[in-house]
Amino acid sequence: MTALDEAAGFLAMGEIALARERLGAEIEAIPASPRAALILAEAGLGERAEAMAAALDEPARSAVLALLHQDETLEVDDDDEPVDLRAGAPAVVDASVSLFIRFFGGRRDLYARQWFDERRRRGGYHPVEAPLTEAVVARHLRGVETIGQYLLRPDGRCAFGVIDLDLSASAMGELRAAHGDDVAPARHAALAGFARNLLAAGRRLGVRFFAEDSGNRGIHLWCFLDPPRPARALRAVLQQVVVATGSAPPDVGVELYPKQDHTGPRGLSSLVKLPLGVHLGSGRRCPLLDDALAPIDDVIAALRRLEPIDPGTFDAIAGRQIVALPAPEAGPPAGPVPPAPTRATPRSLGEVLRAIEPGDEEKRATDAVIGGCSVLGALVARAYRERKLDPDEARAVTYTLGLLGPSARTAEETLAAGGASVHELQRARRGLPSPTGCGKLRNLARDGASCTGCAMDARALPYPTPVLFATGSVAPARPAHAPLADVLDGDGPVVQSPADAVFDALRRIEGRLERLERDG
Repeated sequence: MTALDEAAGFLAMGEIALARERLGAEIEAIPASPRAALILAEAGLGERAEAMAAALDEPARSAVLALLHQDETLEVDDDDEPVDLRAGAPAVVDASVSLFIRFFGGRRDLYARQWFDERRRRGGYHPVEAPLTEAVVARHLRGVETIGQYLLRPDGRCAFGVIDLDLSASAMGELRAAHGDDVAPARHAALAGFARNLLAAGRRLGVRFFAEDSGNRGIHLWCFLDPPRPARALRAVLQQVVVATGSAPPDVGVELYPKQDHTGPRGLSSLVKLPLGVHLGSGRRCPLLDDALAPIDDVIAALRRLEPIDPGTFDAIAGRQIVALPAPEAGPPAGPVPPAPTRATPRSLGEVLRAIEPGDEEKRATDAVIGGCSVLGALVARAYRERKLDPDEARAVTYTLGLLGPSARTAEETLAAGGASVHELQRARRGLPSPTGCGKLRNLARDGASCTGCAMDARALPYPTPVLFATGSVAPARPAHAPLADVLDGDGPVVQSPADAVFDALRRIEGRLERLERDG
């Protein structure tokens, strides 16, 4: 993390003296930029900020100078509206803060602050248990800090939902190679086409979405609710829009927010970075986009476009159900449809591992796995002691501890301590991979670690692996063909076309009519 980033973090916490101290030693090496000039000004280094401002283009120069003279507003055009031009951001009037809070405020009792470690190329969010104030929003809009918001309120309702579209790492790499590191992901034809199709599908259903450049590898599509609605209903509406659009292109991933129906043990839920700020990982701003996916430079105009879904329309869409029409009666009742076959496979084990609750349950599961497997415990200890993990050792951590619970924080910290990349961990957590088995781990035993005396049963199902210390053995399901045995043993055809079913029904009706006339 650079001195400028650390100083911005101190300023975000109100620690002006610490920010000034951090900048002091490296102030001459800081390159001139609107963001740097603003941070210097807010840290009280006015002389250096003014000198840097002289090297900037308008409107950033005027914005920094206005801040230094305690006049943070400028008059433009004939509207006599105060405009905030700081940090090189698009023009922002005072009303933008209240509009931003109206639509993106979400929970008012807490928010999240983004962080990024430049040296390790890692980032995340810290929860801030304080109200989302106008001052915080103003700092976000100026690029001094970047905030995200938790979608779920304590009562399980949401004021907005998001369809998150992300390009694969390889596709984004190709795009950057062709157009430079600052290229917007909307330049990718497949991503842009799918995003526009989603916007059109939403309009057909009566759901208005508003696009945003996420600042990293994708596009966020926002919709707003007034009054807030239950997360389950909101997710059902988002899913209907996605289904109506069709399959996503191969290089485009789709996620729906909110992901949960209720907050977790700490009162938190999934969060989304809020728009119009700066993504700390890429350094790019995150503008709102028009329906053609072009950036809207006028922030106040972009915010004034936003509107909630009509409540009646939302209720109508959320209440729609896909109902299977009853088939024509065909002789005696056939009984219930057999359930879909299930089998205890590594994939089903992966689902069990991912379902571990965050917090205490995830910690207990992690401790059980590390404590139960001496080889894995030695790998973790070595990562912290020697600050090194071999590629095979990093994969072992990724496909054991990295599959426990929704966050896998212990695996991430262990890899970071061992100087290993977390890219494979991120890829693994996008799916449900098979956990590493005991056989492979035995080959990694070193430093006196061995499997002697291990409590793992060699007959454990679906196969011996340390993660079973957290879940216990998973018994195999009935054979896949068993639920369908009664159907397959019958004499009738297994598959019948819809036309055949209609003709059979008509023949039965005609037969009943003939019997009624005969018996009458």
